[in-house]
Amino acid sequence: MQIESRFFTRLYHAFLMRAFRRQSCHPVKAGVFREYCTSSSIHGVQYFDANGRTSCERFWWLVVFLLSMGGCCMLIYKTFRKWEESPIIVTFSEKTTPVWEIPFPSITICPETKVQSKKLNFTGEMQSLLSDLRRDGSNATIDPFIIGQLKVVAQLCNFLFNTQHYVLQSINGTDEMDIVNVLRNISLDKYRQTVFCSFDNFHYDCSSYLKETITEEGICYSFNVPSQEIIFRKGVHSKFKYIEDWFEFDVIGKPTHTIPIRSSGAGISTGLMLYLRQSLSDTDYMCTGFSQGYKLTLHDSKEYPQVSKRNIRIPLGHEINIALKPQMIETSNSAAAYDWKKRQCFFNTERHLRFFQEYTQDNCELECLTNMTLFLCGCVRFSMPHDNDTQVCPLRTWDCMFQVKQFFRPKSNVSEEYPRPVHKIMESCNCLPACKSTHYDLEITQSSLDIDKFMKANSVAVDNNNEKYAFTTLEIYFKESHFITSKRTELYGFVDLLANCGGLLGLFMGVSFLSLIEICYFLTIRPFSMRHKRQPPKLICNGSDVDSSLLAVVSKKD
Repeated sequence: MQIESRFFTRLYHAFLMRAFRRQSCHPVKAGVFREYCTSSSIHGVQYFDANGRTSCERFWWLVVFLLSMGGCCMLIYKTFRKWEESPIIVTFSEKTTPVWEIPFPSITICPETKVQSKKLNFTGEMQSLLSDLRRDGSNATIDPFIIGQLKVVAQLCNFLFNTQHYVLQSINGTDEMDIVNVLRNISLDKYRQTVFCSFDNFHYDCSSYLKETITEEGICYSFNVPSQEIIFRKGVHSKFKYIEDWFEFDVIGKPTHTIPIRSSGAGISTGLMLYLRQSLSDTDYMCTGFSQGYKLTLHDSKEYPQVSKRNIRIPLGHEINIALKPQMIETSNSAAAYDWKKRQCFFNTERHLRFFQEYTQDNCELECLTNMTLFLCGCVRFSMPHDNDTQVCPLRTWDCMFQVKQFFRPKSNVSEEYPRPVHKIMESCNCLPACKSTHYDLEITQSSLDIDKFMKANSVAVDNNNEKYAFTTLEIYFKESHFITSKRTELYGFVDLLANCGGLLGLFMGVSFLSLIEICYFLTIRPFSMRHKRQPPKLICNGSDVDSSLLAVVSKKD
């Protein structure tokens, strides 16, 4: 009987506990929600409480709250997309930069006349060759040494020449592949070309001032260019040097220069002045066409010159005045933390080039053109960087070398019929601008030089038997002593994004950081505190005794 009594007592205890939990669970949740609606700092939430408000009122406020939250989320999404897609902006620097803090630009000059007429009369030899071929056909007697020289020079000639005289491509000649050495033997003499040189109002020896440089235009002369070891990596071939070795030079009263040279200010007196001359007997119109004179390009000191890509024409018998306005763009430390896809530029450590020490957009494009030429033609142009195992293209591949440049047009022009590797090479180029680069706006003026009248006015006797020259003067200088630098900076940092999102949340819903803490509080700490205050009742069990107050509660519930 006693065992039976204990069993029913425990069963009754369990029934009372279950009834208490069922009674207390929902009131705690409802109480927390009611208290949150009453005290919340978020706008509109207080109207969700049922006390004193009809269902229609609460529904109306719920719709308004959801519309406001939807508009806020939409604007936050747009702000996030803007931060995600275009976080970088280009702005002007707060301070001006003096020109003496930046290097003077490197300058490369290429004569339009490619050879000395005394060493190779290109037009005469070509006309003689064509005449012999028309007369005797394949039986014509042709000097292979002359043919080799003609084929070397033909690689420097324009499109019109190579399309009209393609017959030259099929004739064999000696020394055809030793292009650079042949050009050095027959090209114009640097010492006879340059008459007078000065920089920053000090005169220098022109032979020390200008360095012989191998470009796609043949033998050119460069000023303010470092040695080959600074521009190229060690993997470049050792057959010849692209750039003549630099050696320091000084003048009495002037400190020794180091590369890159800097100008001391603005104006003609602080810039570069060159007096050039060319023998009129060397002038040749068959190879390069109508214009005669020089091609000039300005470039960064660690950038290999590409004269045919971008140049200024310098006519013979003129004085050319070029005023420079630097356009420098830098990248801030905050923008450097972004991925290059968002920054749209490369640092030197981010983009490795096979042949060049320094990353620049032009260096990258030249290397890409080299890779494409090697893939399609099986060889590279003589002026392109390559290793010892790569073959130099002969004249018979001229059409292929010319066609390769078509791939550097917009991608829509690249036909799908080309092999997949061609598209792969193009995609791998990805030649974005360097994150720090300098370009120049030019203001060019020119006037004619009348040497004969000048010599007569100065009582200089003119010997008609002597060789006649065409003179050209060139002045290059900074127009102004200071310029404004552009800078890539972050448009939206994480703090800016947080502030914008917080402003939108505050505008639409009155939400702040403490509002979020408040929500966390009512979801975690507050329900626990309310449950702790509503402890389950103590059941006093002595045999069959139970707290009378609980019995009343349970009986009333039932």
